[in-house]
Amino acid sequence: MQTLQNIIGIFPSRFVLLLGVVVFISGCCQIPQCPRLFPGQRSEVVETYSPKSYSTFASPLFQTNRPRRILLIESGPAYGRYRGNQKLIAELAAQIRATNTFEVVAPQEVRLHSVPDNILNGDFDEMEIVNISRRYNADAVAFVRINDLRAYAPIRAAITMAIVDSNETIVTFAVDGIWDTSQPGTQNEFRDYVAKSGNPGTPGSIQMQSPTQLFSFAASQIAEALAAN
Repeated sequence: MQTLQNIIGIFPSRFVLLLGVVVFISGCCQIPQCPRLFPGQRSEVVETYSPKSYSTFASPLFQTNRPRRILLIESGPAYGRYRGNQKLIAELAAQIRATNTFEVVAPQEVRLHSVPDNILNGDFDEMEIVNISRRYNADAVAFVRINDLRAYAPIRAAITMAIVDSNETIVTFAVDGIWDTSQPGTQNEFRDYVAKSGNPGTPGSIQMQSPTQLFSFAASQIAEALAAN
């Protein structure tokens, strides 16, 4: 006891400071909101909201009279030299087939002048849709278009798909979105998708810069939304 008193007498300020730190740490560990001072201890996780990259529209007709066979066709002009529309349609066809919800036919030679924006406004040739649906025995026609494409990192694709019922010739389902990898939420989802479905031996950083891989990612989300309605 005498020795402790001697130490306190020699270093009074240091002892008080040390005692204060000990008391602070002891009290801090009993308060859930208090930040942890040492690594390895549990810290409170704060969840952040990440909005979807796309929005959807589904009419009651789509749910009560779901199409069995969907014709996927390119809509509007080709987007540059990349031929992104054809790549996107190929990915969409594969992803929709994988859900085992719809039959899909995607002939590359078929092309209509109508674009999704006109279709959503009801401005399209009804007989043209009826005739092409009969030609491919389809219950619905899905018009697909790339509205914008940034093929260099951080890559981005703006995509619209509008489905027209072959009998009623009205839009029954539509998806419109922007898959922009400069956005943290989209980038994280895209990275997870690449990690799960990427080609073995191909670095993830290269696939994160691949527009085709981005099309596959967007197509998987569109197909999931389509199957859920």
